[in-house]
Amino acid sequence: MSLVTVAELRDYLREEATDAGLQAALDAAEAAVAAYLGTSSLAERAISETHVMPRAKTLVELRDGPLTALTSATLDGEALSDLETTFWAVARRDGFGAGATLVLNYTAGWNAGNLPTTVRQAVIMVAASIFARPDAGVARLGSPDGYTAYRRSYVSPDARRMLDPYRRPSWT
Repeated sequence: MSLVTVAELRDYLREEATDAGLQAALDAAEAAVAAYLGTSSLAERAISETHVMPRAKTLVELRDGPLTALTSATLDGEALSDLETTFWAVARRDGFGAGATLVLNYTAGWNAGNLPTTVRQAVIMVAASIFARPDAGVARLGSPDGYTAYRRSYVSPDARRMLDPYRRPSWT
C-alpha cells in the first residue's frame, strides 16, 4: 500500500483517471524516490543492527534508513542515552571504542501519517510525471544497426531539491 493516496494524486493532476493507473504511477514513484534517497523502501520498518567497531570512532553510518525513531542502543550491553542521530547515522561525543559492540534498534522509513510534507510532494510530482509520460524515463541512443536503451531518473531537479535533506550522504 502506498504512503500517498490515489485521491491525493488525482487532486494534484486535476483529472479523472482509473485508480489502477494512478496506483501504478504511485508505486513506481515511491520506488524511484526510495532509490534516489538510497534506501530500499519509504515504508516504515523495524531495524536491528549490530556494529563491531574496527577502530575508535564517533560516528556510525546506518545500514538502512532513513532513521525516524531510535528505539534502543547498547554499547557492550550497556544502554546508551547520549546518542545524536541523523537520518543515516548515530554519533556520540565520547565515541565508540575499538572492538566495542554497538547494537541499534530503530525505525526506518515512514507511514502515511508521518511522511514529511516535502517527501509526500516529491512522490506526487514524480507520480504525475510517470502517469503523464510513462516512457519519459527511457532515453535511446544508438546507431543505424540498432539502439541501446538506458533509464534516466523520473525524479526532477525540483523533486531532488525537496528530497536532498533525506538522502543518504556520500561519506567521502
